[in-house]
This record gives sequence, structure tokens and C-alpha cells, in this order.
Amino acid sequence: MGKQLLVSIASFLGSLAVWTFMLGGNLMPALVLMVVLLIHEMGHYLAARFIGARAELPVFIVIGAFVKFENTGRTLRDSFIVSAAGPVLGSAAALLMYFFGGHSAVLMSAAALGLALNLFQLIPVPPFDGGHMTLAIDRRLWKVGAIFVLAFAAASLFHGNFMPAMLVWMMWDGTKNYMQATEMQAAANPERFAVPAGEKLIYSLVYFGLTFGLIFACWAFGVRVL
Repeated sequence: MGKQLLVSIASFLGSLAVWTFMLGGNLMPALVLMVVLLIHEMGHYLAARFIGARAELPVFIVIGAFVKFENTGRTLRDSFIVSAAGPVLGSAAALLMYFFGGHSAVLMSAAALGLALNLFQLIPVPPFDGGHMTLAIDRRLWKVGAIFVLAFAAASLFHGNFMPAMLVWMMWDGTKNYMQATEMQAAANPERFAVPAGEKLIYSLVYFGLTFGLIFACWAFGVRVL
């Protein structure tokens, strides 16, 4: 735990320093971004521990963060719980900031960023959390997510916003390979990917409820997502 904590803190501070530099030396917006990421990732970490998996503290890599956990032999239910916990905790924290932030510009900024980031994470295609959640619902939703992110990249390029487009293209090969590998595994072992109708209904209610709830919250609070 000691080494994990040091790596987590060091990666947090390193990413904070990079974002501060990228934002023209402004520490506060960079810190807001990192705290929002931290809350989201701690959701994954706590959920992994909840299901009894060994998990490591979040590691930050400037453009995002990740939590390593023991995934071997885990069920789609376990994967759904761990994947959903990040957006759930992140969204709850963002809403609390809105309702109890008063006139604090910092908390309002963190709340807006939290809503937008957690909604973005629900895009139904790997490596986003939504991609892992919809694995337990219907993998055909991945095609919808893939169309969305590719359209987003194209729109970003059209408007001269190169960083989002570059990030999408950087992840695309890994996304495509993961989807293809998953389809092969499902063909070879269909029992592992079979989800009872009752469970699938619960997963659908959680996923779509969270997604449309965040869309409504962003609309109600005037948060720009794209």
C-alpha cells in the first residue's frame, strides 16, 4: 500500500503540474480537474474492493487515470459494478457541489466539469466506462458509441480543435482490437457473456438512468458537454 500511495500521489502531482503549465500557469482550474478525476477513480477503486478484488490506488496519466484491479475470472456483474461506480460517485459529488456550493466559483466549476466528464465516460464504447457497462447489456451499443466518438473527432478537426481529435485517434486502435477480441471470446465461450434477462434489465436501468439523468442535469445547469 505504501508504494501504491507514493505512485498515486506522485502521478497526481505530476499530472497537476502538466495541466497547470498547459493552462497558462493557472493552478486552480488544473486542481479542480484533478480532484474531479480523483473522485471518479476512487469510485472504481472502492467498488473493486467491495467485490473482493485486489485493487491498486489510482494512477494519473495527464489525459486521464486508471485503477488496476484483479479482473481474472470476474463476472460481467463484477465488471459492471466497478465500471459504474466511477460515474456514480463522480456524478453524486458533482451534484452535491452544485447544491451546497453556494456562491463558490471553484465548486461551481468543479461541479460543471464533474457532470461533463462523467457523462462523457458513459459513451458506450471501450475504453470508456460506458463501454464496459454495456458489455453486460448489449454489445451492439458499441457501434453507436464508435460512431459517436469518430464523429466527435471529425467535428473537432473541422473546428480546428486538434487535441480531442488526436486523443480519439490515439485510442482507436486499442478500442478496435479490444472489441474484436471480445467478440472472439464471446463466440468461443458464449456462456460467460450470457446475462439473465432480469439482470440485464437492472443494468439497463442503471446505465440509461445515469446517462439521461446526467444529460438532464447538464441541460438544467447549463453545462456545455461538447
